[in-house]
Amino acid sequence: MDPAISATWGVTGAHTHRLIAVAILLGVVLWAPRSGEGQRQPQAVYDRAEALARRGDLRTALRAADAGASAWRDSPDSPWYWSFRLERAEILLAQGDASTAVRILEPSPSERVTGRERVEVRILKDRAQVAQFDSNNEEAIQLLDSALRRARESSLDDLLPEIEVRRSSLLIENHHAALSEAELHEAAAIAERRQDRYWQATALGAMGFLLLKSYRYDEALEWFERSLEISGEEENPSGTALAFVNMGWCYYRLGDLDKAEKYFAGSVERFEKLGRWFNQEVALGNLGSARYSRQDYQNALGHY
Repeated sequence: MDPAISATWGVTGAHTHRLIAVAILLGVVLWAPRSGEGQRQPQAVYDRAEALARRGDLRTALRAADAGASAWRDSPDSPWYWSFRLERAEILLAQGDASTAVRILEPSPSERVTGRERVEVRILKDRAQVAQFDSNNEEAIQLLDSALRRARESSLDDLLPEIEVRRSSLLIENHHAALSEAELHEAAAIAERRQDRYWQATALGAMGFLLLKSYRYDEALEWFERSLEISGEEENPSGTALAFVNMGWCYYRLGDLDKAEKYFAGSVERFEKLGRWFNQEVALGNLGSARYSRQDYQNALGHY
């Protein structure tokens, strides 16, 4: 009997299936919004919210985004009004609150908004995540297709890596590996050129997951290791945990149970710290299956 092993990959806001569609980062950084800072220094507040969200400190990130949104709530034609509005929606999606996020995404910016095209591309991207929550992958791909085309036409290069990584995860789920691989190479290259270590590491990790799904375990390990080198654990604890569980999966399939258990155990510990219970459940099951393969049934039972 071959015990079940599950791989996982993720990007913030993706719907939690057994094979998670596309990672995002957790840490603990405490910040209390200062009165009026969202109005006086909107860029600093926005950057802080974005950094906190990427590290996965979503509650603190949401407080920062709320402060910025509150400061600009009476200026709907300002680009800051939309920047903070969409940041709030994206954090809520990362928290799994699609029902609140979708209400934020319903209105469209007026023609008076500077940078309107960027706002509309972000809305398309975020609505695709809502469609994923509803398990409507076909609609999600269509929305991301539109977002990708418009981002390219408008030279919104900073948005391209995220759109391509999210789209590639859906293509993997729908068995279009060749298309996904090409997009992930492009996403990683754009992120590297822009010195965006977060999306570069995420794209590399997604490439590893694609190769894992294609049974190319040795190659997959190389991509996961490159992802970890680009974005370390302090900067990207969630990406590190996801890489660990997938590396354990690869070593398990290659027959190296010692390394498989090492990485599975490391992922269990990391997912627990991050509070990502679904992923921890997968990692615990994998660790149990590795013990089962050793005929260590008592410990396998404990993990199951």
